[in-house]
Amino acid sequence: MCYDNTTVYKRVKAYLVILFKQTGNIAASVTAGEHVYTRIPHRSWFLVLAALLCFFSAPVYAEREHTLLYVDSQESEPYNSMREMIMYHLEREGYTAGNNLELSYWSIGNASGLATRVWRTEKDKHYDAIYLGGTMATKYFKDFTFDNPNYKCVFGTVTNPIELGVIDKYNAPPKANFTGVSYPVDVASRLRFIQTIMPEAINIGYVYADMSQSISYLNELKSVLNQREFERLKFHYRKVEFVPGEGGHIRMARLAKKYVDELSDSVDLFLSPNDQMGAQKEYVEMVIQNTDKPLIALGRKDVMEWGAPISYYPSTYDTGRQISKMLVKLFEGADISTLYPEKPDPGVAINMKLAAHYNFFLPDRLIEQAGEDLIW
Repeated sequence: MCYDNTTVYKRVKAYLVILFKQTGNIAASVTAGEHVYTRIPHRSWFLVLAALLCFFSAPVYAEREHTLLYVDSQESEPYNSMREMIMYHLEREGYTAGNNLELSYWSIGNASGLATRVWRTEKDKHYDAIYLGGTMATKYFKDFTFDNPNYKCVFGTVTNPIELGVIDKYNAPPKANFTGVSYPVDVASRLRFIQTIMPEAINIGYVYADMSQSISYLNELKSVLNQREFERLKFHYRKVEFVPGEGGHIRMARLAKKYVDELSDSVDLFLSPNDQMGAQKEYVEMVIQNTDKPLIALGRKDVMEWGAPISYYPSTYDTGRQISKMLVKLFEGADISTLYPEKPDPGVAINMKLAAHYNFFLPDRLIEQAGEDLIW
């Protein structure tokens, strides 16, 4: 076990104070910056000497501080929740920012100019690892660092890292210096979830933002809909202009309102898009306030805090654990080629009162899967 100088000092200080109290002679004020004056009986000197020998012979090592560059696409959901989970799991692994982990955090607001500024500021600092939160951050840093072994990049909350070009496949050695955990739950599984809870539903409203991750998800969605098991589903698509910046999602949610109004009478439900508009409180609240049709949401908070009836979502707790393990291995010197890209585990969150209102069919397995993510 390694101790730094401060830890050893505190332990020896405490030991000496206890020792002096036991001999009945508080002979020193052992506090930082004070002169130590002793008046100890001869028979106790050998005990003091033993304590000092422990101090000077203790294995005093300054534990190396590891470094992490952390770049989010935007300072909002789902990135905030993911950051909380990653830092939580890193602490459980023994890495704490401000202690043995030097953390540099940036949010680029989906803007290429700010991404370039981050790169110019940080590129020569030799970080142990770079974490990239979201499709936009990963896209920009791919341009900066791809296939450069000096930079070890771990992505999270990325819609389609294969289409983005940073990996070729999951559960296999990465092709370059990028690995991580993708964001969305499997598209086919999400559609099966809808068919389970609303077996009679046919028409689905899908209002999405004109963002690269949303277009990627839309392409995969349309491909999956060609499968025989989903041929009866009819999606009604509406596209909202992309608004960059930290508050861009608020403007996009306002722009989406007209499409929710337009589609409300002709659809059985709305499905949250897999983009930064669909992941936000403003979008969830806008849909709920402007239609009597249920919203099948994107994240856990959508149900537990923002009022959505149900969500089939990528578990941020489990994904944070998966990502933190990758980062820890990089801190410890692992070759990134040994860290295989992964998909997230799905979670379920349900508001039981709203589920009853919308007449959702909820088999026992979904209730069990939700666990504590139930509102009664």
